Amino acid sequence: MHFKVNAIIPAGGTSSRFGNKNKLLEKIYGKEVINGGEASGVYIENSKNNGKEVINGGEASGEYIKNNKNIGKEVIKYTVEAFEASDVDEIIICANKTIIDELNKIFKDSSKVKIIEGGQTRQASVYNGLKAGECDYVLIHDGARPMISTELINRAIEMVKEKKALTVATKTIDTIKEVVDGKIIRTIDRSKLYNTQTPQAFEYNLIKQAHEKLYGQNFTDDAGMLEELGQTVYILDGSYKNIKITTQNDIDIAAVYLGRN
Repeated sequence: MHFKVNAIIPAGGTSSRFGNKNKLLEKIYGKEVINGGEASGVYIENSKNNGKEVINGGEASGEYIKNNKNIGKEVIKYTVEAFEASDVDEIIICANKTIIDELNKIFKDSSKVKIIEGGQTRQASVYNGLKAGECDYVLIHDGARPMISTELINRAIEMVKEKKALTVATKTIDTIKEVVDGKIIRTIDRSKLYNTQTPQAFEYNLIKQAHEKLYGQNFTDDAGMLEELGQTVYILDGSYKNIKITTQNDIDIAAVYLGRN
C-alpha cells in the first residue's frame, strides 16, 4: 500500500547576518563530478589530463573535464534536491513573498515542487503548507539545512509510519551549564540531552490538529507543539553535518562538507 508523503519547507525572509539578503538564496560553492572527472573552483577549461592540474583558478582531476563554470547552487537548492531524490511525493516550499519569483525560476523544472506564500511566522508558514496538500505523512524541514541527506530523509519516512511523530536529533557533546546572573548554578547531565534538528516527521492528521489547536502562537518547533499537547515524540539519530545556515561562516563550513562528498 502506498502512503502519500509530503515535505514542507519553510523559506523565510531576509537576515541581518547576510546584509539583509535572504540566506536561502546564498550560493554554496562545492564540488561536482563531470564525465568521470572532478571539478572545483571558479572555472575549469576543456581539458584532458592524467593526474591533477590547476586551470584558471580551478582544479581538475580524472580522465576528462568538460568546459564547466562551477558557480555553486543556492542553499535552498541543495536542501530541495535531497528531498527530490527521496521517497517524498510532493515538496511544498512556504516562501516569503519577496523570493517567490526567484524560487519559481530555480525550481521551474522540478516536478515535485510546489511553491506557496508562507505566513508571518514559521508556525504560520508550516500551517499554510499543511493546508496546501493533504497526505498520510509529512516531513517538516528547515530550508536552511542544506546538508540533509536523502538517506536520513528516507529513514524518517520509514520510522514515522510506526511512531507517528519524531524529530531528527543529535546527542549533545558539549558540557552544559545552567547560569543565572553570570554565575554557574549547576552542570546538566548531558547524557539526557539532544540537539534538535530537522526534518521532523508526523502523521499528517496529528500535526495538522496540533496546528489548529495552537493556532496563532509562535512555536519555532513542530515537535514542541505535540509535546505541549501531551503527545509522544520520538528521536531519530541525525548527523552532525546537518547544520543550519545561520551565519556566513556556516556557508563556508557547508562548502567544506560538500568538498568531501
